[in-house]
Amino acid sequence: MITALLRCAIAASTDLKVEEAYYWCYSKHLAASYYDHPPMVAWLIALFSPLGVNSLAVRLPAILLFAGSGWLIFDTLRRLWDEKVARTGLLLHTLLPAFHWYSMVLLPDAPLMFFWCLGMYATTRLLQEDRPEWWWVIGLATGLGMDSKYPAVFIPVAAFVACWSLRKPRSLWLGPSMWAGALLAITLFSPVVYWNFTHDFASFRFQGSERFQEASGGGEKMASLIYPAVMLGPLVYLAGPFVLYGAGRRRHPSAVIGLSWTLPFLGLMLWVSSQRLVNINWPLPGYLGFLLLLAPWVTVSNWRWALVYPSALFSLLPFYALVFPMAAANRGDDVTQWRSMTVEALRMQAAMPRPNETFFLGYGYQCASEMAFAGVPLESVVSVNALGMKALAYDYWTPAYKFEGWDAVVVGYSRVKANGEWHPQYEIDINRLRRCFEKVEGPWELVEMRAGQPLRRYSYWKAFGYKRVVPSS
Repeated sequence: MITALLRCAIAASTDLKVEEAYYWCYSKHLAASYYDHPPMVAWLIALFSPLGVNSLAVRLPAILLFAGSGWLIFDTLRRLWDEKVARTGLLLHTLLPAFHWYSMVLLPDAPLMFFWCLGMYATTRLLQEDRPEWWWVIGLATGLGMDSKYPAVFIPVAAFVACWSLRKPRSLWLGPSMWAGALLAITLFSPVVYWNFTHDFASFRFQGSERFQEASGGGEKMASLIYPAVMLGPLVYLAGPFVLYGAGRRRHPSAVIGLSWTLPFLGLMLWVSSQRLVNINWPLPGYLGFLLLLAPWVTVSNWRWALVYPSALFSLLPFYALVFPMAAANRGDDVTQWRSMTVEALRMQAAMPRPNETFFLGYGYQCASEMAFAGVPLESVVSVNALGMKALAYDYWTPAYKFEGWDAVVVGYSRVKANGEWHPQYEIDINRLRRCFEKVEGPWELVEMRAGQPLRRYSYWKAFGYKRVVPSS
């Protein structure tokens, strides 16, 4: 309860991450799915929208889901091992960066991790009680999990691997209840399938083949192997092979269940890392399975807790920077001082010759979404889709052609690099901008400071006479 209240206080006192603002825009364009993600994150934000347009209302689902995940992990470990191991697992879930950092920001990972935990819990009950009815819960977790993020398709895979590894009778894992659970999962996921079917399978392609077409160099692929040290903490990461080896050697049924929820998914992530960069959050479900093995390993000896303490301190670093502003954190800060960008954009709109026929063009979904959340009318905001470029879900929302002949306030921003130079979030193609408007003036720049050092630089252009353009293929 205390940690939940602490999370609520921090969630309420900061602006939304750019992704959260983007998902808030999802919730204002409710649909069966979206270009780059399934719809669960939008549905959750919409569910809590009566609480108002504020950071806490957007993030409260993540805080509640994290609490629910903690309870499921506790009860799963209690059933697999004992009360002491369960308390250890709950504490690790609270302290490790992989879970703690996602406990108060609403990204699709938050519901995915909750439903992954529900799948682990239901599998444990299935195997311990030999009751095939638990396949209904596994189906529920799979369907709603895939409505959150597509990797949830591995929930039944882990359950099957556990059943096979423990030599359970086929009647338990290939009977009518399993098929009923599969049908439930398909039914719950069917809105996403329908949306993709009616939108040229855009989301499936984006999260599938198009991901592997993104350029990734050797350094990025190597980063995929380093990221777990960030998410678990370096000492826990180094201890990982010993934890997995010990679990494999014991062959205890509880360890087999933990391995089933760890190795298949992390093995997939390891293969993907050989092909392209694995984003830092992609392996999160596998870390939840690893938690089922780490908790009993840590509980055995008090000295092993010493490996966890640095991780706990590391997980709190972002919050030190929020409570005690540090200029060194400015480079990665994307949750403070966004509203000034929108205040200036609104001021410029009011000063335009035709303010009622002036729209807002965010150069990138980040700018567009932060402006929308800060008060710019949704129907007046577009992104680079207005310039004939791909703009993720903005391609499916307000059509840019409705602004033909209008003026615009164009907004972009830059971050501070380690060497103190500015790095634009997106390179502004000024020539394209001029082709799309009769006249362009600017840029005007506003530098936002934090802790006495530059945080972001907002850039503005006044553009007159929008000309309809043909989208890029």
